[in-house]
Amino acid sequence: MKKDSINNFINTVISYVTTKDLKKLWHFYLFLIIFNTWLELFLFALYKPLNMNLSLLITFIIGLVPIYAFSIYCIKYHAINKKRPYWVLPFLALLTYIFFMPNPNPIEFSEAPTLIRLYADNCIYLTFLTALRIMFVVKGKK
Repeated sequence: MKKDSINNFINTVISYVTTKDLKKLWHFYLFLIIFNTWLELFLFALYKPLNMNLSLLITFIIGLVPIYAFSIYCIKYHAINKKRPYWVLPFLALLTYIFFMPNPNPIEFSEAPTLIRLYADNCIYLTFLTALRIMFVVKGKK
């Protein structure tokens, strides 16, 4: 029974990622950004590092809201609704900048389970690839 539920979960995720239905891809993208934020906040609350600069964390969290608003504007309004696939690129450039920007206060949760740490460390890649997938699906439907 447990293997069936794991296989069903994996098949569901694969079906969301490989679909050409923009509504389904958009809902998967929204799930990703909400889940990633929730996971980071939960991990911070549960495994708060002692040497963490709290003001930097609050600034980072408050900074996520405009970034997500910008992604919704670029992806949903322009790329999906107005059928302009290249409007995803400004958001992808912003994600690339955030990824390569040096972080003076890296957040590491070494006490967290390995699978959760693996996802938390690599969730930006999944967000990037999902937005890129939306761009290619919109471009293919033109």
